[in-house]
Amino acid sequence: EECIDDSLSVEFLVLKGDLDKNLNLGQLINNFPSGTIEYEPEQFPALIYKPNHVDGTATIFSTGKVSITGVNALESANQMYNHLVELTGC
Repeated sequence: EECIDDSLSVEFLVLKGDLDKNLNLGQLINNFPSGTIEYEPEQFPALIYKPNHVDGTATIFSTGKVSITGVNALESANQMYNHLVELTGC
């Protein structure tokens, strides 16, 4: 029998996806709205996207792999992923 503590709750989701395309992150920066993207390849090999319209953060790698964190609903994650598909042209 499983024991689940009633004090536990889901706060944030972590999702991963694949845009099925290799990306040139340096060129991709221009597709994102100003102030929503961080890219310092010497520090971390991915774009960090913090959109204004959704609470959450997407991490986009040159391999096309994506992680979405900080969202609390699958609808928000899907909205962010679909927006990434548009911005990256995938």
